[in-house]
Amino acid sequence: MGAVNSHMGARWTFGSRMPRAGSPAIAAYFRDYYDKVLLVDPENLIGYWTLSEPTGATTAEDESGQDNTGTYSNVTLEADGISDGLTGASFNGNSSYVNIYSAALNSDFDGAEGALLIWGRVANANVWTDSTERVLAKLAADADNLVRLYRSSTNNTLGWEYKAGGTSKIVTLGSLSDTEYMQLLITWSVAADEVRAYRNGVQVGTTQTGLGTWAGSLSATLCALGAANTTPENVWNGLLAHAALWTAPLDEAEADYLAAP
Repeated sequence: MGAVNSHMGARWTFGSRMPRAGSPAIAAYFRDYYDKVLLVDPENLIGYWTLSEPTGATTAEDESGQDNTGTYSNVTLEADGISDGLTGASFNGNSSYVNIYSAALNSDFDGAEGALLIWGRVANANVWTDSTERVLAKLAADADNLVRLYRSSTNNTLGWEYKAGGTSKIVTLGSLSDTEYMQLLITWSVAADEVRAYRNGVQVGTTQTGLGTWAGSLSATLCALGAANTTPENVWNGLLAHAALWTAPLDEAEADYLAAP
């Protein structure tokens, strides 16, 4: 067992695992944000895609240790990052996406308990007013069982949704016009009967209760970063970086800790 991180007295431990040889993140091993993600509840971290591969890469490496890699499609790499020393990925609003589905991810994923995080930035201010739904990240079994972070078709609005057994819990935040990176996080727990939405470490809206029961395995075509599916539809128009997935909800201290590079 590695040393316990003293920040906020959390459950965070840093095991002996190092980033794989040749990983784009190896040079940044001790850079703050990469290190932060790996320190937060590592036993339940099942996917961490920095999206910082070099131009020409086709694989989005998973730094969680679970080897749940993704596949890039029409994504421009080495774009601006979140000012942590790593680059981000650029999505063109039309055909870009990262397919993160794998049988291994499906085996690891827990529809009843989890957290999904991603950093996103719109390409320009006009994206907020194009009346088009655009997805930053989504995991789904079908239309009745999903979790997603998205820019709503309502202008200047973001959405966080957890839907299980057809029971949808949605939090929205309007009047937005940010053109810098934003951190979005959704946590869900059937055991605690709550869904929480966070933007830049601050909870958005009220805690949602009355959750349904997740049914079904993840779909091979409905697990993506930067789009709603692998068709692709509802493609993000802008930049994405540091997507992470846990099989346990994060708490408020952890949300705050992960809100800054």
